[in-house]
Amino acid sequence: MASLLTQWTEAGLVGPLGHRFAQAMGRLAGESDGEVLLACALAAEAPLHGDVCLDFNALAAQLAARGEGHALPEDTPDPEAWRARVATSPLATGGGAPLVLSGGRLYLARYHQHQSRLAHAVAERAGRTLQPADPAALRLGLQALFPDAASATDGVDRQQLAALVACLHPFAVITGGPGTGKTTTVVRLLALLLGEARAGAMPWPPRIALLAPTGKAAARMTEAVRRQIASLPVDEAIRQALPTEAATLHRALGARPDRVKLRHDARNPLTADVVVVDEASMVDLAMMARLFDALRPGSRLILLGDRDQLASVEAGSVLGDLCAERERFSPAAATRIARYLGPLPQALVDPAGAPGVGDTTVNLVRTWRFDPGSDLGALAAAVNAGQPEPVLALLADPARKAISRAEPAPGDPVGGLRARAVAGYKPLATATDPAAALEALGHFRVLCAHRGGPLGVRAVGQRIERWLAQAGLIHPEAPFYAGRPVMVLRNDYAIGLFNGDVGVTLPGPEGPRVWFPQAHGDPRPIAPARLPPHETVYATTVHKAQGSEFEAVVVVCPEQPSALVTRELLYTGITRARRTVHLLAPAAVVTAGVRARVVRASGLRDALARIAGAHPR
Repeated sequence: MASLLTQWTEAGLVGPLGHRFAQAMGRLAGESDGEVLLACALAAEAPLHGDVCLDFNALAAQLAARGEGHALPEDTPDPEAWRARVATSPLATGGGAPLVLSGGRLYLARYHQHQSRLAHAVAERAGRTLQPADPAALRLGLQALFPDAASATDGVDRQQLAALVACLHPFAVITGGPGTGKTTTVVRLLALLLGEARAGAMPWPPRIALLAPTGKAAARMTEAVRRQIASLPVDEAIRQALPTEAATLHRALGARPDRVKLRHDARNPLTADVVVVDEASMVDLAMMARLFDALRPGSRLILLGDRDQLASVEAGSVLGDLCAERERFSPAAATRIARYLGPLPQALVDPAGAPGVGDTTVNLVRTWRFDPGSDLGALAAAVNAGQPEPVLALLADPARKAISRAEPAPGDPVGGLRARAVAGYKPLATATDPAAALEALGHFRVLCAHRGGPLGVRAVGQRIERWLAQAGLIHPEAPFYAGRPVMVLRNDYAIGLFNGDVGVTLPGPEGPRVWFPQAHGDPRPIAPARLPPHETVYATTVHKAQGSEFEAVVVVCPEQPSALVTRELLYTGITRARRTVHLLAPAAVVTAGVRARVVRASGLRDALARIAGAHPR
């Protein structure tokens, strides 16, 4: 058994990092058991693949999700016996052990600490209820800010319900697909909370922090919130107290490039009375745990996001873990809600349900961007339902003008993209005004499932650049040629550019400048020499496009089924489009992708259930 770790490394199932870590830990702890060292290596590498831990009983699924084969090696230890051997190892026993064994899962100690702190913080906040300072005023506010509630088709306006739930708890999750009104809901919710503050529930004016995981997401949130504020039916004092600027989570928590420790934590908490986090699906376990650490006990936290989108790049799937598979409230919560909105439909109440995270979560189901029966709406719903046959039928229906699919041509898999790319990027390449160029950039985008490989971002982007040059639309002899789209790859707080920000290069009297949009005001020019690390962005990954919207989208998939092409990736790519989407993907890849789910190894949901069971309310 001593060579088991080496065997798995040579088979490509353990990487060099995990191999070296396990060897080093084994030497330090005097552990030579091959099964234990293999478990140590797999636990160490789990976060590199988005998993929080090694799940002994789901190891086959974990490895398959990484694209490392669907079958475990014949020498794979029995899960129960394997776990028992690890349980007696010095690597997983004692206060300073590098590993933590919890049930059937093995964690690096720091990830178990993150999960444990987050689970207890969420459970504590979800278990508390708040009494409105003026219940009558809250009822009137709900009616005034959500005037369409009476016409809700299923008997409840989910936006109004979400706002009320967030008023009654110090923690709430508002989830929903693109165009379901998450920003509209949260702005009206903030108006309700300002009314609560004016009635004495919080200091006046309360300090409200709007946060997002990336600079791009923060800029979009700023723009969306400002649009909503102008149309609110509220008095001027509340309108003036509403926040109009969003910041990144890293910046708000005081991240510093030279230090791991954040400026704000439990000993130095954020001063905000209300914290709103948009695009919460992109927030990983460690960052979410640190956010909860930095909240004052009396503050409120509201998470916004789409639980069906891709999870965070780093380890964890926090939003998915927090959102119940089925939205149902406990009888106690239903009774509180009924005091303000009337009785809930029976389908939304679990007669045997215990109070918990489910009472603080609302899923918005009505989309305002496109009708559920529209081409895009029907396609997104079919993908989310995991039904490949209806997905392929919709894409093949000539009557569905907004959605289509093409098989890659043999020998030239992206050849069919040429005409669409040249037509889609022509307005960008020919624009001479910064505002017009940036507007054109938001109309069309090519999204790739992979970053590398012949159908990845780099190769496809280079092809598009060559096609545009051959069409005489661009002249890429110089690095910063007119019309070159540029994506920032690293945050630069000094000049206010963030990972994911996209600008357009245009010539000027003092040389080329890259123009970036601003949340308010005209686009601003940045000299190429001042740019942080960046790249040309005719194509980008679906991951990078999360939260963005384009009039037309082309999604490029590999020629063979891939672990990266999942239901979540296809759904995210499709829902980036406002009007049309075209898939360049073989039918077999679409079929396999629709059936495949992103299932990350995590114990957060089980930890929340254990806490709720240990402290019944």
